Amino acid sequence: MDPIRVHPRADPRSLRARRVGKRFGGSEALRGVDFSVSTGEIVGLVGENGAGKSTLVKILTGVHPPSSGSVQIDGVDVALTSPRDAGERGVAVVHQESQLFPSLRVWENLAVTSGTIPGPGPFVSRAQARAEAQRVLDRFGANIDPNARVRSLLPIEQRLVEIARALAGQPSFLLLDEPTAALERSESRRLLAMLRDLRGQGTGLVLVSHHLEEVEQVSDRVVVLRDGRVAAELGRGRVERATIIESMLGHSVGTGGSAAADDRWGRPVARPQRAAIEIRGLRVLPTAVPTDLVVREGELVAVTGLVGAGTSSLLQHLVGGGPARSSEIRVVGHPARLTSPAAALRHGIGFLSQDRKRSGALPSHSVSWNVGLASLPALCSWGIRRNRRFADRAVAMRDRLGVRCASVAQPMRALSGGNQQKV
Repeated sequence: MDPIRVHPRADPRSLRARRVGKRFGGSEALRGVDFSVSTGEIVGLVGENGAGKSTLVKILTGVHPPSSGSVQIDGVDVALTSPRDAGERGVAVVHQESQLFPSLRVWENLAVTSGTIPGPGPFVSRAQARAEAQRVLDRFGANIDPNARVRSLLPIEQRLVEIARALAGQPSFLLLDEPTAALERSESRRLLAMLRDLRGQGTGLVLVSHHLEEVEQVSDRVVVLRDGRVAAELGRGRVERATIIESMLGHSVGTGGSAAADDRWGRPVARPQRAAIEIRGLRVLPTAVPTDLVVREGELVAVTGLVGAGTSSLLQHLVGGGPARSSEIRVVGHPARLTSPAAALRHGIGFLSQDRKRSGALPSHSVSWNVGLASLPALCSWGIRRNRRFADRAVAMRDRLGVRCASVAQPMRALSGGNQQKV
């Protein structure tokens, strides 16, 4: 893969947040955050869900204005009024959630958002725009047809288009919010290699990731957010996973002192109990060889595979919504027919969707309504919604998972991304 070429930076530049605070309604997503990145370095930004990472990225890229504090570029306060404004000042972003236009073609997405639409005067030269898109995609190593419509692409291909689009403008600063979340391991390695190459050519990069091994590999510094504040800043030589985790959690993870607490971070190792779910003769794809799967009580089982291997089909099958087929399913030793999500719920099986906005939540409805959706029989009487029960359930779950919101009556869309995920 040929590296993306950027213009060498004659003088170092800086992008900084100074004492930045951000409120959404009555909840504080950020509280006096100081953060900076200079050209020629990679800064890792980590923290648990709801710590404020995505909110900080959106403030630095003009999506949200800060409620307090300021953003500086090269030591001068700036008011970033929009992502386009930030882009004109040399700040580009790849958001956690797709910002592409699904009905447009790949080359149209790259041309429109890069601000460089080739052609004479007000007219667009489609041939030149397609050629420019092909050049960017080739340099990125993405085997994607620039004439394809974005909605026809796989999620991984859409992510590659977003990254290529951000690089097309040759920014001084590139902020990436969970860029490898939908990528396979080989694609992630390719992206990390590109980040190192961009750093060597003078670009300043901010990497937001839950994959701490990626942060370890490429970061010059790591800033840890916890509850909307900077919990730690780890410089070169101190970017170690154990230190990062302790800063995220706010306490030492220890090493454990018993045979049952001997995993890497000292967590108790669950001893297998009776089978919670048994699937016999499972076929997640029509051509697959039937196989068996057993998940025992107290176990955390990871289901992995390449894109198209059937991992999503397997999970959807367990909640009555997937195309997979099996000869027999048993839940806690009893035969079960999981023909619908309602049937899965009756057997105590819940599901967290990969795409919460499309299939996991109602953003315009309240936190309490979203929390209670999966428990309607317990929260209603004779088909009538009992608001008090909804509110009590939502408050209990809010406290249990640490959801940051002004009240459970808030619309879910008013919360930060991490807190929406918790809901």
